[in-house]
Amino acid sequence: MAKVKLFFDTFQYEELNRKVKENFEIIRLRCSVQFKDENTWSETYDAIIDTGAYCSLIPLSIWENLQFEKIAEYKIKGIQTKEECSIPVIIGKISCILVDRYCNETKEKYMYAFLALVDNVPLILGFKDLLSKYKVVFDFRTKEAYIQE
Repeated sequence: MAKVKLFFDTFQYEELNRKVKENFEIIRLRCSVQFKDENTWSETYDAIIDTGAYCSLIPLSIWENLQFEKIAEYKIKGIQTKEECSIPVIIGKISCILVDRYCNETKEKYMYAFLALVDNVPLILGFKDLLSKYKVVFDFRTKEAYIQE
């Protein structure tokens, strides 16, 4: 049973610090992922683990040369639902593994993902077919975080 380590990314956002007049630390849970490219695996990318995302989102430069199944064209919207704020995507099915720096890796998983037609979006791993298949554990206080099959 694979247990892949996750990690926390913390940083300060100066404009926000000025607004709240104190250190407002931004914390993200992250992991490393590789995607299927023909019969090999892509380079390793760091992704945001987003428990509020119902589907994963992959920037164009990451998926454009990978193997995937095209399902449909779509536009996703976030908090702002105006049409001009939507992101054009392809709904696709793509294969990936989660990895860590200790050479641990998950089994290959096929997942639905929003394949962005732009690059100005983060790589986000969401629930559909991925986080819904794993046990996800994280405790920022102790800096312990992992995903397990």
